[in-house]
Amino acid sequence: MINNHLIQGHVYEAIFNAPAIAGTTRSKKTRTDKAKTQYLLNGVTFDGVFVSTKGKIDIDENVYVLISSKRSTE
Repeated sequence: MINNHLIQGHVYEAIFNAPAIAGTTRSKKTRTDKAKTQYLLNGVTFDGVFVSTKGKIDIDENVYVLISSKRSTE
């Protein structure tokens, strides 16, 4: 967040304002690990800043766990 001049509030606003899941990716650390699904969300803050986030959805806790975020170039 620091490299992209984002504050924590911008990231939260973008997640809350994201209209839908923009895409998914599969990631695994090694060949023997089970692949985990990561979700991409694109949202806009109340200030008009476009933010892309990547995270996972924890079904047991019903939360979105943020992995990374950056200003969107789109």
